[in-house]
Parts: sequence; C-alpha cells; structure tokens
Amino acid sequence: MEPLIALVVGAIGLLVPVTARWAAGGLIALMVAVFPANVSAARRHATQGDPLGPRTLLQILYIAAAAATLVRTPRQRAGAGCAA
Repeated sequence: MEPLIALVVGAIGLLVPVTARWAAGGLIALMVAVFPANVSAARRHATQGDPLGPRTLLQILYIAAAAATLVRTPRQRAGAGCAA
C-alpha cells in the first residue's frame, strides 16, 4: 500500500472510536518505517520538501500526536453499553 493511502486510511481510522487505537498504532509504525526514506531523500535533495531538521521535528510531532491518541482513547470494555 502506498504510504499516502495508508496515512489517509489511518487518519480516518482515528475518527472511529472502535478503530482509533489500532489506527494510532499503525500510523506510528508507518511513520517510523518511512522515516529513513525521508532522511535519505532530504540528504540527496531528492524532494522539494522541508530540510532534514524541520522534517524530523514534524515527524516527531506526528508520532507524539498518534501516541497521545493511544494513551487517551478509552479501551472498549465488554458490556460497556449494558445497563446494570
């Protein structure tokens, strides 16, 4: 799957409470996996994007935001919607 498509699917998954934890974990894994390619592209000046410093800071910010979603999303409990 293309990284851009995976990012969009992951972002949509964050909006659905049932899938938010899995989507956050997947996005973190994806961002960590593509980071070496981003470093390589920045060093070779292969893209017109950000230099390595700002690119790295943004990547850390995105990973932290996804990790915050992992921490703040309540886990689904069996029978959470049932009245006692």
